[in-house]
Amino acid sequence: MRLRTTTILLVCMFMPLILAAQTLTNKERRAINSKLLTLIEDYERYASLYDDDAEYYFYELFDDNAEVVSDMIGSPSYLQSISATQYISQLRTYSINTITTIKDVTKGAMRYEDGKWYIPVNFKKSISYIDANGYNFSIGDFYGTDFSVAMNVVYDEEEDRCLIASIDGSVDSDKEFPKGRFYIINKGDSYNRNNRYMETLQIGNTPLVYSELGQAYVAQGEPSVDDFDVKVTPEIVLQGYNYDVVSFSFKRRLLRLRPRFSFAPIMAYDVYNNNGLDVKSGAMEAGLDFGVTFPLGRKSKIGLYIGAGMSKSNLDLSYNSKTSVINYDYHILKYNQKYNQTMAYETDDLRYTITGAKERIEYLDFCIPLYLDFEFSLGKHLLMSFNFGAKAYLNMSARAIYPYTVEYTRNGIESEFAPDSFIITNSYKKQPYDLSGIANLEFDVNLYDGRIYLMVGAGYERGFTDSYKSNNHTYLGWKYPILPELNADGSVSDVAALSLISGLSTKRNIIWFNAGLKFKL
Repeated sequence: MRLRTTTILLVCMFMPLILAAQTLTNKERRAINSKLLTLIEDYERYASLYDDDAEYYFYELFDDNAEVVSDMIGSPSYLQSISATQYISQLRTYSINTITTIKDVTKGAMRYEDGKWYIPVNFKKSISYIDANGYNFSIGDFYGTDFSVAMNVVYDEEEDRCLIASIDGSVDSDKEFPKGRFYIINKGDSYNRNNRYMETLQIGNTPLVYSELGQAYVAQGEPSVDDFDVKVTPEIVLQGYNYDVVSFSFKRRLLRLRPRFSFAPIMAYDVYNNNGLDVKSGAMEAGLDFGVTFPLGRKSKIGLYIGAGMSKSNLDLSYNSKTSVINYDYHILKYNQKYNQTMAYETDDLRYTITGAKERIEYLDFCIPLYLDFEFSLGKHLLMSFNFGAKAYLNMSARAIYPYTVEYTRNGIESEFAPDSFIITNSYKKQPYDLSGIANLEFDVNLYDGRIYLMVGAGYERGFTDSYKSNNHTYLGWKYPILPELNADGSVSDVAALSLISGLSTKRNIIWFNAGLKFKL
């Protein structure tokens, strides 16, 4: 009870003093407000640090251990909380001419805390400065608005003056100034011929936004334009304390190199005058095309290509008696030895039935394509191209992979043979050359840095001229595909009149499936 009584008595004794310390008279308030106004005026006056005296007076405005948010846009500490000493040091280091303006000052309610009076002050601050390289940095120019300052002021009763205890601040804008080391890009540094590239220039996928002074500030990164064939190289013009002034050179990848492989498993030739023969054909091709491209628009190009390659094709020909029947009789005169040589001959009737025949020929050609290519960008990693043109084939070799083989009966006796000569001259040699028209649709997928693409597609090729031309002795239209031949001893052997291909003419008629790579050089 005695301790409680003592405590109550002490509170009663010191309560008036405590209340007096937390209460200001109107006169005291007016005096503090006057000191506060002087502080704000001195802050605006000396913030430019126009000489050593100004630097000293500006420093004296801050309380010990005061922390401030840096409003020096472009400095390493921008929007970071630093000491007042560091802030003043950066102003002296980075600026040779600082301009500061304060407006829209408002004062909040005074509060008593830790034995001191604190006054919150809010205002708008316009700050700009020129660095040693002559570049102007301005919050208003970059954001289009001022810096919002929240200053906390403490009243020093002993010295009877107001001091800055802390400064906080921010910018109300959707724009963001780049963090770390950044690029400064001057709008007028590009050559006229590169203006269209400068309009779409991005740094690290960030478009350039120029200030009223014609300067763009952007974090350092990989430069690019909307044309993926353009290689953009930054060139440092000038270096600052936290930035590099850069210009750009633009080099377009004009050249194309396309190693390709094509195959046609379905059809390679149209065959004429076959009169019912079963025909199958196929082809494959490997080549290398070289081209040069020119822009048509922002996302389209035209290219002229020429190439060289090797083409391998084949024809499979067959006759089946189930679909058509070849029957015929042939009369042969045999010398009758019973009589004088000049007198009499006997006639044998030979009946032939062709039951089957087959032949496969393989061709090897040197080919030269020439075509126009239209390339369209479908995105950063996908291209679509359409090309059309012509292709010339130069015959190199031809060979019978499966020689002509015929199955037949003679007077009911089954026989099969593969003749190596024919009554009607047969040759597997094609025309010396043939020409075709080509058209292809392709899709290119980016594999590396917009320079290497995987190409897949399909195309159609139609012959303008015959690749093989017969003498029109069609196999099924010929009366005697197999003929008897009288030997010296009076026996009969069979000979072939013509092979399956002897009566055919062919033109290329190909559906190609294509794959390969595209290199942009």
